[in-house]
Amino acid sequence: MRRKIREISGFGYTTMSKRKKPQPRAKSNGLRQWMDDVREQLPGDAQIVERSAGESKISAVFSEFLEPFRHYATNDAAYIKLVGLGVSAWNAGLLPEDAQFEFIHKILPTLFKDMTEAQRADMYSLIGAMVQRKTQFFADDRRYILSYHLEDTGKGYKLMMASTLYRAEHLEEPSE
Repeated sequence: MRRKIREISGFGYTTMSKRKKPQPRAKSNGLRQWMDDVREQLPGDAQIVERSAGESKISAVFSEFLEPFRHYATNDAAYIKLVGLGVSAWNAGLLPEDAQFEFIHKILPTLFKDMTEAQRADMYSLIGAMVQRKTQFFADDRRYILSYHLEDTGKGYKLMMASTLYRAEHLEEPSE
């Protein structure tokens, strides 16, 4: 039997149903599709594992990591590029110091092929500062960002990320 609550209104008595408890929200179709796409691209037996209780979301930690650099993004397009650059810096920061330089020099030319030498030098400086921030303040977070998705909410962007724990053997080339 449902409990009814009586309320006095300006026009007499009315009855209202008891409020329903909030239900957990299901993942949106866009998020579910994105996660399926990420899973399809994973090598071999690699898996995406849900974060454990009490562990912070990688997107929240990454947003904190990126915060000091946000002023460089003066428009939406610049913010999208900044996030991409930040992901590269985050992942480079997981590597040993000698491998970081090589990693950065492999990816940056393709990301910034239409830039002048001066602009490219500025980008190397920026990503160097980002890697330094990762190793200095976020060294204990060993999650490797596999993929990310920015969703335009109309009021800004919602950042969704998929990550896995970094293990050096995943990045080594097989010996012949």
